[in-house]
Amino acid sequence: MAVEKPMDFPYVNLPQFINDLNLMCAMIADGPLKSFCYRRLSYLTSKFQLHVLLNELRELAAQKAVPHRDFYNIRKVDTHVHAASCMNQKHLLRFIKKMMKMHSEDHVFKQGDKLMTLEEVWRMEWVYAKQYGCFSRGFDQEFDGKVFSAMNITAYDLSVDMLDVHADRNTFHRFDKFNTKYNPVGESRLREIFLKTDNYIGGQYFAEILKEVMSDLEESKYQN
Repeated sequence: MAVEKPMDFPYVNLPQFINDLNLMCAMIADGPLKSFCYRRLSYLTSKFQLHVLLNELRELAAQKAVPHRDFYNIRKVDTHVHAASCMNQKHLLRFIKKMMKMHSEDHVFKQGDKLMTLEEVWRMEWVYAKQYGCFSRGFDQEFDGKVFSAMNITAYDLSVDMLDVHADRNTFHRFDKFNTKYNPVGESRLREIFLKTDNYIGGQYFAEILKEVMSDLEESKYQN
């Protein structure tokens, strides 16, 4: 690919794009079409449940008969992958715990003129959570690192449930809730430190966890 040379990809013209967009919006807002789609999806759901009741045990037996293939190492196709969500929640939890144990004194965040270590950032969240019953979500007061050390809270306190980065059924049609799942423990400051490149440490932690994910994928062929 030549540098700074535009690629000659085919695309529709603006009037055609606008016509297609208007048609799509009209279909989305059409009442009878919504009713038809709802009934159709309900029918397909019931049909699938019937299939499960009739064939579940037979399919489980067939799956067990296939060597070296399960849900985690079959071929998968995903055309919309975010690097920030390529790891599972357990992997992210292990990585955060490891960084807190091995690099707790590293300066990872700058708040105003004050540099904060990883331990200070995390204990700031805990101080605020214990006082107000929730995490800070952008709390901007100045804190003294000695206060956090006195809390005696370590990486041991972290859990998958506390991390809360798994998108569940409550995020359906709720992009606002889905977007918060990218914030470990609901805190954008931790997202900036661990899952972004434009931060004080230049994306060091993000690069390290991506390398771990890639290494795991290379060791297990086809794993997604």
